[in-house]
Amino acid sequence: MKPTWKDIEDRLEGVSGNAREIIRCATAPARHEWRVSEAIQAARKWISDDEFLRRIPIRDLAAWALLKLESLGLHGGGPANPGQGTLRHAAFRGLGKGRRHASDGDVWTAAIRCAADRLWKNGYELQMTDGGIRVCDGNGSSFMAYLLLSPEEHLNAVLHLLRDSYPLEFSAECVVTAAKAVDAILASEGGEE
Repeated sequence: MKPTWKDIEDRLEGVSGNAREIIRCATAPARHEWRVSEAIQAARKWISDDEFLRRIPIRDLAAWALLKLESLGLHGGGPANPGQGTLRHAAFRGLGKGRRHASDGDVWTAAIRCAADRLWKNGYELQMTDGGIRVCDGNGSSFMAYLLLSPEEHLNAVLHLLRDSYPLEFSAECVVTAAKAVDAILASEGGEE
């Protein structure tokens, strides 16, 4: 059985509101752990279902990157607010109601963020390149994020990385690299050249 609050609450007929709240709080950690596990499984399944990705030897790195990028938000929002749309990456649309702004969206986003933290290993990082985001394991293995993402998702991921480094580590080089990455992504989807 999925340990959702709705499933539990449906069985609490006749129990006072105060008792329900105490039970909800007491069972919250177990529900969160279940969601974290489901998020990791969803990322790994999506990767293993892809004919190309299942052949790469760094599948945990790919799962981490997918979880990390989804935790940032990958759809909608435009350049000023990348990833603020409700749609999730295809790998995570089967989790809960499947949307960031659904009634359960915040708890699933928290679980996805925690799942990324659990899979992270020393050296895992996202690097901005002229072609977009490179996912690296710190041991010389890497791949381009476009293998995991649609062009819109990749574009929003680039914008997240740019916003995370600008203005804290501002450099003209960072902005130029991001602009080249955006240009490459737009060209890949038949956008402006």
